[in-house]
Amino acid sequence: MKKLFKGLYHASFFVNDIEKSLEFYKACGFEPLFDLRVSPEEEPWNIFVRIDENQTIELQPVHANHPFPAPEKPVYCDEGTFFHIALLTDDLDDAIKELKRRGVTTYSNPMKESVVHGIEEAFASPDGCMVAWIVDPDGNPIEIMEQTERSLQVKHDAAYRNVLS
Repeated sequence: MKKLFKGLYHASFFVNDIEKSLEFYKACGFEPLFDLRVSPEEEPWNIFVRIDENQTIELQPVHANHPFPAPEKPVYCDEGTFFHIALLTDDLDDAIKELKRRGVTTYSNPMKESVVHGIEEAFASPDGCMVAWIVDPDGNPIEIMEQTERSLQVKHDAAYRNVLS
């Protein structure tokens, strides 16, 4: 079957306070790229921040003048099933410690039940990954994961590469 997509380019979040959100995502190491405005004198209704070369997050302030209807305040949508995004790292322990140094707290789960200070407190997922969580100012949970040699993703990625060769 023909492959139609190259990858996931962005996730989009409505945000209550764009300054707090930008501060959080910059602390996570994301770079603001550009913004979109209905007119040059108005505040942006959409700001792209770069995760890496081909992945971004769109931050959409709810109080901005949008070219389409936006909620008054971002809230969990009962009809939706979206739960979180996940960021992949090669060194979860280093990521946890660097985020702490930058003022971002990491947790054992998205409900923020306990703070994680290093890999020894991270969650060992049944899929073989080591996991910690951060939560943005609007409550969006973000999983931080390190794949290990036991990770099912690693095994399936290797099998996928073999099929393509």
